Amino acid sequence: MQQLDVDLRIASIRSVLATDGVVSALATLNDKTEYRYTGLFKLRGAGMCAIFLFDRATELRPRQRVTPLRTSVWRRMLQDGEFMTNSASEDSRLSPHDRTGSLESCFGRLLQPVAGTVPCGVLIHFDVERRNIDPAEALILRTAAPLFLSYLNWSE
Repeated sequence: MQQLDVDLRIASIRSVLATDGVVSALATLNDKTEYRYTGLFKLRGAGMCAIFLFDRATELRPRQRVTPLRTSVWRRMLQDGEFMTNSASEDSRLSPHDRTGSLESCFGRLLQPVAGTVPCGVLIHFDVERRNIDPAEALILRTAAPLFLSYLNWSE
């Protein structure tokens, strides 16, 4: 994917975010991937909570359930800034306990207002089935993350 394509996709996401809102922008971000879900999760205490979620198969409202950081891929994202797995059930970086959930594949990026400050959430593509992400789509998610962060004002 050329830089012009990346710039056009980001401009499209920015426009949809401003005119149609967060879930529509997540749908635009999800459109070129194989993943079923794209979401924004907010850091709440010792866990992450789905605040906005796009599900390409159905209209899904996120449950306000907090997933503990100590038992999930969230811990990896907090450590590394992002995390990707095509098969959580076979990923040696995850403990056996982490591999028992329904999440099988994901690519997520930590939302952090300024480097070195406390993170506030994650922008993530994920699925219950094995999926791969094209490197160009990973770049799009990385580049789009600050757009969502500034729109949501989660840094305050």
